[in-house]
Amino acid sequence: MFAVVDEGMLDAMQVRRVGDFELQEELARGGMGVVYRARQLSLNRPVAVKMILAGQLATTESVRRFRNEAAAAAKLDHPNIVPVYEVGECETQHYFAMRLVTGGRNVATWAKSLDLPPGKRAQAVAAMMAKIARAVAFAHERGVLHRDLKPSNILVDEKGEPQVTDFGLAKLVQEEDSSLTLSAMMLGSPSYMAPEQADGRHREVTTATDVYGLGAVLYELLAGRPPFLAASPLATAKRVVEEAPAPLPAAPRDLSTVCLKCLAKVPAQRYASALAVAEDLERFARGELIRARPVTGPEALWRWARRRPKIAALLGVLVLAFLLGFAGVTWQWRRAERARAAQEVALEHLQWAEIGRWVEGDEAPPALAYLASLLRDDPHRWQAAMYAMSIVERRPFPILAGPSVEFPSAPAVPAQITPDGQRFVDVGKDRVARVFDVASGQEIAALNLTSDPSAMSIAPDGKSAVLGTADGAVQMWPFSGTEVRRLLRSQTQPVQAFDFSADGATLAAASAGDIELWNPGDATAAPRLVAKGDANRGLALSDDGQRLFAFGSKEAVVWDAATGQRVRTLAAQERFRAGIMHRSGDRLALVDGNFRAEVWDVATGQSLQTFASELSPIIFGEFNTTGERLTLAYRGSDLGVYDIARGVRISPPMRHLYQSNALVVSADGSRSATSSWDGRVIVWNSTDGGMVMEPVMQPDRETPSMDLCRDGSRILLSQRARNAQPRKLEVWHPTSGRAPRLHPVPGHRDFNGCRLSPDGRLGCLGLWDKNRAYLYEIETDRVVLDRPVAGDIHTHLFSPDMQRYYALTANGWVYGWSLVTGEALWEANHQPGAIRPAAISPDGSRIIAGHNDGHIRVYDTATGLVEQTLEHSGEIKVLRFAPDRSGRFLSGSTDTLVHVWDLNSGKILTTLRGHTGTVLTAAFSPDCRRIATGSYDWTARLWDAATGAPLPTPPMTHRGDLSHLGFHPSGRLLATASRDGTARLWDTGTGEPVSEPLGNRTTVFGVRFTPDRHCLLVRDHSGFQFYEVATGRPVTIHHPFPISAGMGWDDDASHSMLSADGTRVFLGNSANAGGSWTISIPRGPAPAWFPDLLETLALSRLDAAGQVRYHPGNGIFTLREKIAALPAGDFYGTWARTVLGGK
Repeated sequence: MFAVVDEGMLDAMQVRRVGDFELQEELARGGMGVVYRARQLSLNRPVAVKMILAGQLATTESVRRFRNEAAAAAKLDHPNIVPVYEVGECETQHYFAMRLVTGGRNVATWAKSLDLPPGKRAQAVAAMMAKIARAVAFAHERGVLHRDLKPSNILVDEKGEPQVTDFGLAKLVQEEDSSLTLSAMMLGSPSYMAPEQADGRHREVTTATDVYGLGAVLYELLAGRPPFLAASPLATAKRVVEEAPAPLPAAPRDLSTVCLKCLAKVPAQRYASALAVAEDLERFARGELIRARPVTGPEALWRWARRRPKIAALLGVLVLAFLLGFAGVTWQWRRAERARAAQEVALEHLQWAEIGRWVEGDEAPPALAYLASLLRDDPHRWQAAMYAMSIVERRPFPILAGPSVEFPSAPAVPAQITPDGQRFVDVGKDRVARVFDVASGQEIAALNLTSDPSAMSIAPDGKSAVLGTADGAVQMWPFSGTEVRRLLRSQTQPVQAFDFSADGATLAAASAGDIELWNPGDATAAPRLVAKGDANRGLALSDDGQRLFAFGSKEAVVWDAATGQRVRTLAAQERFRAGIMHRSGDRLALVDGNFRAEVWDVATGQSLQTFASELSPIIFGEFNTTGERLTLAYRGSDLGVYDIARGVRISPPMRHLYQSNALVVSADGSRSATSSWDGRVIVWNSTDGGMVMEPVMQPDRETPSMDLCRDGSRILLSQRARNAQPRKLEVWHPTSGRAPRLHPVPGHRDFNGCRLSPDGRLGCLGLWDKNRAYLYEIETDRVVLDRPVAGDIHTHLFSPDMQRYYALTANGWVYGWSLVTGEALWEANHQPGAIRPAAISPDGSRIIAGHNDGHIRVYDTATGLVEQTLEHSGEIKVLRFAPDRSGRFLSGSTDTLVHVWDLNSGKILTTLRGHTGTVLTAAFSPDCRRIATGSYDWTARLWDAATGAPLPTPPMTHRGDLSHLGFHPSGRLLATASRDGTARLWDTGTGEPVSEPLGNRTTVFGVRFTPDRHCLLVRDHSGFQFYEVATGRPVTIHHPFPISAGMGWDDDASHSMLSADGTRVFLGNSANAGGSWTISIPRGPAPAWFPDLLETLALSRLDAAGQVRYHPGNGIFTLREKIAALPAGDFYGTWARTVLGGK
């Protein structure tokens, strides 16, 4: 038997000799031993002494392992491995002494303490792990496996160098160690075990096991947690064996690749050696591409021979077997590389799918956080930058209008913001009232009070405030520093609430006594009194100062402010819990009981509408500007805006994540704000319930007091951190974004044919029902042409030089005007048969128009006269000119045929036969050698343009009628649009789809490739969205712009919705306004500040584990300075200045 140290005896030790060592204090304790700080007496140097620990593992086996650790460590002399000085036994107690590592932290603690930008932090982690891997490789070369690599066994000394220690489970490579059972294996740490260890396959434990351990340590340094955790060691071991580690989306892709390759389940699929791990980590740290490859065959053979010398002697006999084995390893490596690449693609697909789910779920902040993480990992991901820009352009994110103001005094009354939003007033329990400038956060005025504050209200002009104190005083305080005026009172009780009329000429005050009214400009006049009775809550004064409102549990009262007489008294059926008066004084809203809100006309006393809640109690209510809408907040986290006249909810879903606890409205009634126990504050449009600003998140803080400036464009939040001071006051406002430019035309709705002019300058609208041809400059809204026509305009055409404009109507009229003079080019021409599609020749000399009577008429643009009439039976559905200026054009019809014509001769060159339904859409390929057609038979087909023969590709099938199609500029892809609600991308060489269905909202009206070839615009009946051509993933949000109907035919003009440079989209068909969107297409890599800006706007950031966490917004000021310093032509800087605005 071996003697061991009793735990109780060691705990009681103060100073004790063990051989040449004097024990001083315990440093660490594990499953096998305890480590002490000690002094080696003979050399007078500090050391660490490890002794075996008694307990359930104090057996012959545990002592053998203890000796094994000492023997293993003693073999290793490496600057990053803790050296063993002496191994011994004293009074039957086994010990060994090693170097004392000062610094007091393990590598995980070191990683958490790094205060570096994410990119630099990743490089520092990689450099540290490279040193650790080289130390492990050094041990392997000397025949030692560690088998228990984990952060706690890797210390970082005072110089920042790693020190690998604790070889308690170390094994000599030559040692069979067949006695290592699963229970002994569990002496290690299951979270960091390799699968072969966790599964008890001890014969498979090799250097690959330590490679896995290196990956597990790297994983924790990147994610902040080990790759596997469960409720028990056995459950953890089961996960190690059966599950794959979670991906590391927040880590750089190459570093994540290194980590996951180390963590492969099959040892052969890991790095071939710890040295290979070190080399790839060093490449990453230097900014070079990783290789992620196993060692070469000769090197692998040499290492195998070192570990198996007896078997190596037979190598000559087994050369052929070795070559076969090596071929198998190579095949396995290639398969692993393919699997890794597939895993990367799958991981990226999952990341984008997650972003899409956030966007679709109306959760823009976490989507921005994900995109910021992708850009920080790789600034060249233009897709992520483009998607993020589209989100910021269309969503109003909260940004601080000025620095936070913090001080220790608790609030005595709620803080208020001035009507113009430029200053705010705070009154603390320290009896000091303070005025702060929002932009600078500086205190600009202060007033010391002689008694505790009881109430405060800012005057409508924003230049003064009225203050009430516990001693009953009421005083007007001008912020400019002039003398404070004390108002006369007829009551002695402290004022509980104030309210001003809109012009500030009347001031009302409520206390425990009667209501008082003053002219605040006359400090010598005594107040008028209004007997309030039971009405002691909700004091409100109408804007004109003529009506006064308050309510109690049993009654609500409106008084004439001049006479003090009651104008209207309403009795509660149950109990009034909330009440408001519209600023006009004409309407009241009262919450009576828990489940009923009622709106009353003050003049007549009639109930205008009752709103009943079947589920959640109603807790708050506010009117909008006109008093025609009412916002109600419910205890169950729901809110709604209701039309009072109709009694219906007109808002989209308005929800917090948890119960609302406050509702305020701006002075003009246009905005309301709610706070909730979910830690969020949201500003809403009081008329339609739209979100005016994404939630301001305030984690770990108490519910704030809120106040909106007059127009609701700024909100003041005053909060105190839970269980702590100081208090924080902040003013927020929404980003400006980049809203679409809309051009409504008074008196006109549901426009007919619309398009963007070829130069991208003009919006073209076919007005209905007062038919007019209407052209305007998009940038200025200046009307360029407005002329009456005799029918619904379906097609707008332009001469190549943009000097002439042509309009074609559904009932057969063709018009032409000069865009220089505005004069008609010739007398309008009318022909029988309704005109459907039309097109102008590339040289601008002729117009072809397809009629529903089976004719194609060719017009001379110089005279407006018909020079040819061509026959194509059925109703013409599509017309297209070949882009090669050869004079060829195609026509498709309800007769299922497509003819290719020669314009000059009027002859059919070839006919495409094969569709079984109406051909609605068709196009020439860019080289004009192929034609694509789409039909009501649900297929798109490819044809030889010269012979009309179908190409040997299968039909490209949708689940609905084809509505539009177009070739990619390269000709290698075809985009199709369908009434099945999707667009598809197809390989024109094989006819196979190269993307998942795009869209899936409503009928897809049209598709357009961007000139840079990277994106596809998909226009459906509810809006439009851009997708990346290479992957089929969205690269913008879906921009809503619904249309009332489709067209039923196809020509190029009708789908002219994208500018030549791809940066502008124009829509108007079947809409009520012309709409223009600026599309941000990133140029060059995203600058380092760009992901920071996205996270600051979102108030969210991905942590190392890929979880979305709160990110403070106070970095906006540094970011604004960086952005302001950028040159005028900087793309990202110009974009940021636009969307942030200047508020």
